Amino acid sequence: MGYVTAVPTMLGYVPSFVVPAALRATIASVNALIEPVYAAAAIAVLFLYERLATPIAIAFGMGVLPTAVAVLAVTEARSAVATTPPATAAAPG
Repeated sequence: MGYVTAVPTMLGYVPSFVVPAALRATIASVNALIEPVYAAAAIAVLFLYERLATPIAIAFGMGVLPTAVAVLAVTEARSAVATTPPATAAAPG
């Protein structure tokens, strides 16, 4: 019985605590919003035998948030490059 409670709990800590520590705050927060949605959908389909919408709607729905994360990452990278001050050259001498 301990295995049933301990292992899933330990496996849940990795995506919830370790991964966000390696990401920027905005991407980590969007990722934290995505995880429960995908987990709930997977549990509903695999264990509760729920039927989701058409495959096109599923693909679109599952693609919206990762696309938002990708756009956010590209936007942050571009703004970081744009705000980096140019290096000053030392005078010869």
